[in-house]
Amino acid sequence: MKKKLLMCLSIALIAALAITGTMAYFTDTESATNVMTIGNIDIELNEQQRVDDAANQHKLEDFEQAMTLMPAAYEGTSIPWADPADWVVANDSAWKVVADNGDVHDKFVTVTNTGTNEAYVRVIVAYEGDAINGKDIHIVHNTTTSSDPAVSGEFAATDFIENVTIDGQRYDLIVYTYANPVQPGETTIPSLKQIYMDKTTTQKEAAKYGTTYDILVLSQAVQTASGFTGAVNALDSAFGKVDAANARVWFTGATPVDVATDAELKEALSADEKNIVINLTADVTYDVAAWAANGMGGASTESIVINGNGYTLNFKQTDSDWNNVVTNNGATLTIVNADITNSGHNDGPWNRHDINFACDVVLTNVNSDKALAFKAGASLTNVTVSDANTSDTYAIWIQPNGQTVSLDGCTIDMIDCTDGRGIKIDEQYVSAPAKVTLNVKDTTFLTEEKGAILVKSAAGAVINLNNVDISEVAADPVYPVWIDEASAAYASLVTVNGGTAIVEGTVTLTVVDSVEETIAALDAGAINVAVKGATFTANPFNGHYYVDRNIHFVDCTFTANMNYMYINNATFTNCIFDCGSANSAVHYDESFGDLVFNDCTFVSGKIQIGANKEVTGTVTFNRCEFAETASTSIWSEAGIRVYSPAEFNNCEFNNRVVLAGSNDLPITFNQCTMNGGDPVYYTDNTDGIIRGGNIPAVTIQ
Repeated sequence: MKKKLLMCLSIALIAALAITGTMAYFTDTESATNVMTIGNIDIELNEQQRVDDAANQHKLEDFEQAMTLMPAAYEGTSIPWADPADWVVANDSAWKVVADNGDVHDKFVTVTNTGTNEAYVRVIVAYEGDAINGKDIHIVHNTTTSSDPAVSGEFAATDFIENVTIDGQRYDLIVYTYANPVQPGETTIPSLKQIYMDKTTTQKEAAKYGTTYDILVLSQAVQTASGFTGAVNALDSAFGKVDAANARVWFTGATPVDVATDAELKEALSADEKNIVINLTADVTYDVAAWAANGMGGASTESIVINGNGYTLNFKQTDSDWNNVVTNNGATLTIVNADITNSGHNDGPWNRHDINFACDVVLTNVNSDKALAFKAGASLTNVTVSDANTSDTYAIWIQPNGQTVSLDGCTIDMIDCTDGRGIKIDEQYVSAPAKVTLNVKDTTFLTEEKGAILVKSAAGAVINLNNVDISEVAADPVYPVWIDEASAAYASLVTVNGGTAIVEGTVTLTVVDSVEETIAALDAGAINVAVKGATFTANPFNGHYYVDRNIHFVDCTFTANMNYMYINNATFTNCIFDCGSANSAVHYDESFGDLVFNDCTFVSGKIQIGANKEVTGTVTFNRCEFAETASTSIWSEAGIRVYSPAEFNNCEFNNRVVLAGSNDLPITFNQCTMNGGDPVYYTDNTDGIIRGGNIPAVTIQ
């Protein structure tokens, strides 16, 4: 087996202001290749770009280092190359590119069979961050069959593996397999073709990648005479299936060690290797010892990966006030596909009860029956924390040391824990607290006390929320972040994006779960009312004025004619409106504050806001879906009639139209999807309807 250095597209990110909001520069700083072969074959992994020369256009040259890339001007436009006689191959669809301009970065990755025997080939590309679902960095790659007989035929990018941690960094993997054998002297069609930054990327969004954006590329080839049928079968048999565990080994070059006993685990974790990879084949225990005397790894260790394979990893604590899990040399600890717990002297307060990670840690597909504490950086993906401890417990405790902690697709389930709570950022035991960044995405909280996230730190915090479900936070299903009363003086240092923070004790929230309780609370003068899971089969608000109130509808269903709702600030989260074609799903003729719809689905019923009297606050639809209706009339349920300033963010319209009520009315569509029909209808209510997407009063971004 041949192994060469890893090919890494390291692109430095620098930000500067531009017309679109930011301008970011990518600089490629190094490049090498990683090739693995089995059999009497040789292959070469190529990375190339087009020749930027009038006389030699459409020829390829070696990829040039230190290229500069700005937010793309031609996002999403497929422009095929011309087909001059001197072109390197025929104008096959496989060579189409997004745009022929300097804002898109050519990076053509191909494989050449330089040997004398035919071979099955696949290319594995690891893209930093959430590349498969990301909006900041876009990749242009091939997923279709090539029709050009001069290059290897049937090609498919069929395997998508999300959130793989390699050397402590998150990547998305795409596997490109060439179904037909690559003949001697033949070069495949490209897998990766181009990379570009979204034209709307902000400075803040670019900064989350740090100083570099990495792409790791690995090629594998096996001789076709190996006796296996088909490319996938042959490659999987030769190298193993492409999964997260194997990818970590291939890209780091580490040799995995199978572990079945506690002694074997201790020995494996004592190795002085740059990258340690361990595969559990049984439940095992690692004794962290008093005050974390047993650090993992050696003096040169940078990464430790433990693939649990569904087994339990127990961090045993003996005779210590702290259950600290540490690594030597600052190595990142990654635990994948495992149950984790602790044992020993853990019957006291949180510092003994929790699993305390004093090192950078990455947890993927992990279940923990103990609360977790983080002193350093942490990345949790598909992690469940469910602690039945009977004491006052937070599922996650973050000590503010300036680190970043990220949760993606996680579940915090503390319902069976007495006074069970969610996440706390607390400076206890920290002599010089530094601001923490907490990212929470696609995560559900189930707790019995306090807010989902509590901050107690003189350094404050930056908290970014995206699709976070707090409907089962018993004390507060509305405000995701609380600032501890003792830290009220530092409330201005807490920044929350995607949600609202309040100081503990400043807002009295009345939580109800039925229509009757809702009206009773409002009639009794409740200022802040949260309605959870109620079904409105009749409209109790018709004609009633509830001014100076804040009403939050969470997981509610509306099937009645919702005419004439007069409410101060109203927020609807995860609600369903299925009110019938002849009825109104939403009918606000007057409001004295903000009207917000988050993650709502509109099945049937008219939507009319501010037709008779303008809503004085803001009207915002976030991530809402407007289902296709039977009616086609723009004045019925097919039309969304908004007579007040409004924003539609990441919404999906299915044969629905939007009507604005005046020429100077600002309506903005940000990252919306329009399925069928004209995307926007606009009317000034006197001169009729003006159709089209580029109307001065309507901005589509």
